[in-house]
Amino acid sequence: MGSVLLGWLVFGPMVLAFPVYFLERRSRGAAQAVTLAFCIAELAAAVGLFALPGTELALPGFCGMGVSFAPGGFGRLMALVAAAGWPLALSTAPRMVRKGYVGRFRVFSLLTLGGVMGVFLCGDLFTAFVFFEIMSMASSVWVGLEGGEEARGAFRSYLTIGITGGLVMLMGLFLLYAAAGTLRLGELRAACAGVENRAMLYGAGACLLFGFGAKAGMFPLHTWLPKAYPAAPAPGTALLSAVLSKAGVFGILVIGTGLFYQDIPWGNLLLVLGLATMVLGAVYALLSDDFKRTLAGSSMSQIGFILVGAAMLSLLGEERALAAGGTVLHMLGHSVFKLILFLLAGGILAGCGTTKLSELMGYGRKKPFLLTIFLAPALGLGGVPLFAGYVSKTMLHESIVEYQHVLAGQGLSAGWYVAAEWVFLLSGGLTLAYMAKLFTVLFLEKGKGEGRAFLLSMPVKVGVGVLAVLVPLFGILPYLTYFPIADSCRAFFAAPALPKMAVFSLENLKGAGISLLAGAALYFGVVRALLLRRNPQGETVCPARWPARLSLEELLYAPAAKALAFAGALLARIAAGLGGWIWGLFARIIGRKEQVVPRTEDNFGVYTGKDYRHNIIGETLAYELLLFGIGVVATLFYLLLA
Repeated sequence: MGSVLLGWLVFGPMVLAFPVYFLERRSRGAAQAVTLAFCIAELAAAVGLFALPGTELALPGFCGMGVSFAPGGFGRLMALVAAAGWPLALSTAPRMVRKGYVGRFRVFSLLTLGGVMGVFLCGDLFTAFVFFEIMSMASSVWVGLEGGEEARGAFRSYLTIGITGGLVMLMGLFLLYAAAGTLRLGELRAACAGVENRAMLYGAGACLLFGFGAKAGMFPLHTWLPKAYPAAPAPGTALLSAVLSKAGVFGILVIGTGLFYQDIPWGNLLLVLGLATMVLGAVYALLSDDFKRTLAGSSMSQIGFILVGAAMLSLLGEERALAAGGTVLHMLGHSVFKLILFLLAGGILAGCGTTKLSELMGYGRKKPFLLTIFLAPALGLGGVPLFAGYVSKTMLHESIVEYQHVLAGQGLSAGWYVAAEWVFLLSGGLTLAYMAKLFTVLFLEKGKGEGRAFLLSMPVKVGVGVLAVLVPLFGILPYLTYFPIADSCRAFFAAPALPKMAVFSLENLKGAGISLLAGAALYFGVVRALLLRRNPQGETVCPARWPARLSLEELLYAPAAKALAFAGALLARIAAGLGGWIWGLFARIIGRKEQVVPRTEDNFGVYTGKDYRHNIIGETLAYELLLFGIGVVATLFYLLLA
């Protein structure tokens, strides 16, 4: 029975996608009904999986090496989160996806769901890789689905990072298998502990971190995220933030708990990347002039908080209970927060036709439902006491403090980690500041947004309402709700049971208080003073303050790609010319006369923007094949030199 449920969860959505595609041509209503009915059945299967511990499914020979599924408590929890988010998001598609594109969105959403389930329920890293790539390719269509110059640019960025990350991840799997001799999750910790060639193990870990971190939105691989989230339809953006980014984090946690269980250098690397991701995302959200872009920066920042938890897992070793609990609960909480907020953004966009903050001034006035539902995730993200985010952030904060005590007990300096703690707390203040900015725009100011419609269907309102109720419930009763959830996942992290933590002690409330004070200072000193201003007509507007040219993609990645393209073209020209010269010399030696036809390439070495006149599927395949070819060549070189 358990193996049937696993097969249903992973392969069912992908098999159903094709009948739904053809059914869409006959009856859109029937296609929507069938899809939602299946998603509800998928949710029931994800719940049923908890009653069947130890369930496994192996398919030898599938994709050559075979795939296997053996989910633990953490994988089951994340599969349940995905299964709960999908019907809620897809039920909004007819209203929030542009007319004519709903069917495509539905089909690729089902394919993406199968990929996501394959990642969370995997039993080995090869299986995770296969379904991670399915997830990445299918979800890329969301980003460019509705067309437009902005969507095309976001699509290319998303696809480039995704495919490049996948190829680098594949190289990491080669290195890991050569070093440890296994890719099975349950065997990695013991196998990697005995690896003598640590350089190869670090190389494998770096490659895998690149691949998984790209999808998570980790700095410096985050460049696709601020573009893709606003470009995708609201239900797609909700799933990207709430679920797909967690698939990347899931992989990073597999690396940390399997390859680098007690590894100080790895923990420090993740801590630096996590802090950078946390701060950069929060600053981007604070300076944004768009509701969805603000939430995009927020998603990146909260991934940074989770990465800090992943770092503390490696640093604390066997004393990792708080770090493990905080990481799991912040992942869960963030999924709930962003499902609510991005679906609210979709309802706003459907009613107003825009998510620009200057156009939304006063939009939430006289809308008590919107006010109530917005406040729950906003206060949760900010880590305000009595809300879910406070519990998870407190646990993460305490794990940093715990490591400081460990170092002090060993007579070592903890100065760097004290600084990391302050960055953590001040980033919480940044979170409060940008959420307060959104609250001010929607509910306090008066302007163009007043009186405009808020379009969410009643079933979706009920769904987000239930999720909103969970946010204070988890925060008020953590010992009855949140802690048992975290404890059910500790086997994945090889962590001991959670200690009897006094969540609402004065010491823990002090950390939240520092973040609240920092948030208040930033709100009055930055938001009110610099980000909200009056135009000549006396209206409050919120201009963009993020420098347009401050983009790693434009400053570094695009020039590097152009340089590589030029170098490749130059090498190809040299090789072609050399081949022609050798053939001409050979022809002279054997006495054969050859007529040489001059060849010209007017555009040699020229890198210009492309005129997009192809449909997105054709563009996807062509671009994918190009990058895949590069990856195949790199892989062949590795195999020849290994």
